Amino acid sequence: MDATNYGIPWNFSNPVGNPCNDNWQGVKCVQPIQSTEYRVSTLQLPDHNLVGSIPGSVGNITFLTNLQLAENAIHHQIPSVICNLSELTVLELSNNQITGTISPCITNLQNLTVLD
Repeated sequence: MDATNYGIPWNFSNPVGNPCNDNWQGVKCVQPIQSTEYRVSTLQLPDHNLVGSIPGSVGNITFLTNLQLAENAIHHQIPSVICNLSELTVLELSNNQITGTISPCITNLQNLTVLD
């Protein structure tokens, strides 16, 4: 990832703020047509020492098109809520400790062009 993708590091001890307005690291946003608010469209956090499982709340990021979490220590299964992300085009989770099977609903993601 080049330096232009880095912004302000996330502060989980004080999770106040807006990832779109505050230029959070690894987050890119879009402004949907006829909306005054920006929405998260990209989470690019490869090789960021992330540990744990992908939270189910990721399924609530309805404008997410690009989810890159490769080269971390993510484990457990890929949550089936990934299938709620109908705009998703890129899902990169390689080089983690993910186990289990991918939900068959992944085939319903018609915009998905990269699955790694």
